[in-house]
Amino acid sequence: MSLSAKQLLAIHVRGSFRADLPDGSNVTPISAKAQALLAMLAVAPHGTRSREWLKSKLWSTRARDQAAGSLRQCLLQIRRSLGDAAQVIAADRHNVSIDLDRVEIRSAERGELLEGVPIFDDAFAVWLRQERLALPNSSREVLSSIACDIGHEPAQENRIDCHNRSRRTDDGVVCAIGG
Repeated sequence: MSLSAKQLLAIHVRGSFRADLPDGSNVTPISAKAQALLAMLAVAPHGTRSREWLKSKLWSTRARDQAAGSLRQCLLQIRRSLGDAAQVIAADRHNVSIDLDRVEIRSAERGELLEGVPIFDDAFAVWLRQERLALPNSSREVLSSIACDIGHEPAQENRIDCHNRSRRTDDGVVCAIGG
């Protein structure tokens, strides 16, 4: 693994979920909900989600106090699993975040977001489906994106708007790739 000097953790979000230290040690939390929470933060805007949002996705059928307790326990499990790298996780009364400057988000060439992570919550399933649709999935999209990066216009059927760094999905939705 070749993380930069300032990075403490690599999180693999597509295919089999995994969290690794710079020395290659696997520090993946055991529970599926802890893995899902890390991935949800990793793909969140600015790496931050509100506690209420997280509770509504991972513990939507639980009472408010019980969901809050479950979130606290999940964060404790993540911190224990990550050891010294736990400093990449921050939480206050309102939000939970991951320091995206200190974490490398890795995405397998093949595989879906959180593939094989069993979370049986309808609200989570809806979020996961939306996230999977928003991510570029095909090799064609990846190759087209690379063509944009090196200054070549891809074939019409593979076209990504190189100037705006966006892509059009099969259903016509335009999604930003970078910024």
